[in-house]
Amino acid sequence: MFEGWKIYTSGYMKEGGGPLQLDFETSLLKRVEFVAVIPVNKSQCFAYWNVGQEGKARLQLFVEDELVKDFDVELSSTCCYIPLEASFKKVYVELILPGGRSLRSNTITCP
Repeated sequence: MFEGWKIYTSGYMKEGGGPLQLDFETSLLKRVEFVAVIPVNKSQCFAYWNVGQEGKARLQLFVEDELVKDFDVELSSTCCYIPLEASFKKVYVELILPGGRSLRSNTITCP
């Protein structure tokens, strides 16, 4: 269910879906550009990013390879919760940065 998450961070979710805990001091997160997504529960997921810049960006949510949400985010906030309106099997996000460059997250699979 959390395949790919450890590729992007040194963090983890507690067994049973507890809060995300990241250790910024011992990880490379401050120096690596990434966007990652993890499930929180069946009705929301959590997107987290580090891109080394500020300003507005677009966050696009894909469910089963179809764009279902597209909204503005503030890059300095580094994270957001995303509500999911239906059950899903495969979810990922793309972060469209100022200038048009994009980063794609890992893909999560939920029942």
